[in-house]
Amino acid sequence: MNERSRFYVICTTARSGSNLVCDYLFNTGQLGRPAEFLNPDIVRKGAYGVRFSSREPVSVSAYLDWIVANHSTPNGVCGIKMLSEDFEFLGGFPAVRDFVRNATVIRLSRRQKLSQAISYYLAETTGQWMSTDPARVPADNVPFDYKRIKANLERLCRQDARWDARLEGLGVVAERWEFEDFVKDPATFVCGLASRLELGQPELVLRTTLERQSTVRSAYFTERYRQRAVASEQALSGFLKYERMRFRA
Repeated sequence: MNERSRFYVICTTARSGSNLVCDYLFNTGQLGRPAEFLNPDIVRKGAYGVRFSSREPVSVSAYLDWIVANHSTPNGVCGIKMLSEDFEFLGGFPAVRDFVRNATVIRLSRRQKLSQAISYYLAETTGQWMSTDPARVPADNVPFDYKRIKANLERLCRQDARWDARLEGLGVVAERWEFEDFVKDPATFVCGLASRLELGQPELVLRTTLERQSTVRSAYFTERYRQRAVASEQALSGFLKYERMRFRA
């Protein structure tokens, strides 16, 4: 088995449940320390132990080597979480593309896209991106905003489609994980990854230190959004023309 076969990349979008998934993987002590290492803002702030000068360009290949050297578990496993916008920014570098091509790729997504869009809206408004983050304002005080939720929903759907197109273009066959399935049975996914990385049959710790952030507010916003969306679709009256045909309600 070559060394790079013990690398994995979680290709996903914001608020897909990736923080919870990565927490489970991290807590095994044997599946790397997966985090969003290639988020340019995080790299700039030095959140993972290295800070770069803004006056000098960052060597992407050297940085990837540093991640592997400093954030692998003792068995040589290294994991990276990569959001769509991270790859959009850095995916043009050969070192990033090669890392993805040579890694085990997990394509993590969320079936309940509206819930994901609402989660994004609540997180950006409260500042609570993880359950352990302090909130600027309580979630119960966040007002409903149809336009912002709709924009999130459309953007997240586009990003999921772009991930699939990019991986297809790279010739990558990804292992598909859906968050709703993962939370029902984390052991199947975590142990499956260990098997794919050829770790044998290790005794894996299966626990998370994070709490799910779904709230009563999320359910309320879901109902409000659907009511508004139905009303918007029903607003059309009169005729439409399409290629010499006319349509009416």
